[in-house]
Amino acid sequence: MITYSYILAAAALWANPLPTFAQSGCDLNPAMCDYETKDSPRATFDGSAISSTDPTAGPRAKTTKPPLKKYAKGHIRPIEATDFSKEVLNAKTMTIGIVWKSDCQDCSKLMPAFEALAAKYQGRVKFVSINNDSDWLDIGSNAPLPMVMIASDKQVMMDSVTGSEPAEFVASLSAQIAPRLARIERQKQIKSGKKNFFTIKLADFSKDALGSTLPAFVEFSAAWCQPCHMLAPAYKELADEYKGKAVFYTIDIGDETSVLDLLGSIPMIVAMHQGKMEFLSFSIATDKRTGEVDKTSTKASLRKHVDAYLQRLQPPTASFPLR
Repeated sequence: MITYSYILAAAALWANPLPTFAQSGCDLNPAMCDYETKDSPRATFDGSAISSTDPTAGPRAKTTKPPLKKYAKGHIRPIEATDFSKEVLNAKTMTIGIVWKSDCQDCSKLMPAFEALAAKYQGRVKFVSINNDSDWLDIGSNAPLPMVMIASDKQVMMDSVTGSEPAEFVASLSAQIAPRLARIERQKQIKSGKKNFFTIKLADFSKDALGSTLPAFVEFSAAWCQPCHMLAPAYKELADEYKGKAVFYTIDIGDETSVLDLLGSIPMIVAMHQGKMEFLSFSIATDKRTGEVDKTSTKASLRKHVDAYLQRLQPPTASFPLR
């Protein structure tokens, strides 16, 4: 059985996320990221001030910030730094934010492109802007503006886009938005019971499969793998029988030899729930006369082992001796 930490370490090699708060000079917990004020050496995002001489001191009166210029054009909503936790980190919808300053030339150059993206994803993604003229938001000295934030699933990733051209900026940010929106849509379909079979990428493995609240089955395959093509139809059809009970994914590993080394061979089906994983047994049946795949028998083999795995997940029932 493979543990959560083992496969998570492997999955980390497949994805290349944007820099996190820790890489931008903030604490690992974005909600506790600090910004500086002139009146108070340290203050948290909820607006309460903390003494720099006594870290354990309780909250005191909130300070008053100087008025800031706001970029409130079209579909972009301006927010205060003190509202970061509420409007970004804890937002119910996916949120994209940009931190900017009035004297920042790159900010002025990229704002129209940011507005174009906000219009494109209207109704699906919330776009916000934070003016940092007074440096109330401490994002680290090594993070030049403009800074873009992408928040979803209560996780925030940040990246400096200084020096970017508008077309490059739009393409890069769109590449980050699209897979996140696709994941949100998959989660909605799973929750509603409309669909439970999905083709995902290696980069989605950790969020989708490992993060699934339902038991998940992942078939690792490749376009060059003939047995994978033989198994695929039966695997996909079997998923329909478990809507609301389990989620089925398929991942094309392509030419990722490191993944193939980890799995041993493909096609390979991995079953997982609550961070624990195990390889699922199955057999591909063929017609002895024609040599073609016997989909019915193959599906029966898969069903047998899927049912056995789901049964093992059930809590043991108490039994009492009869008198």
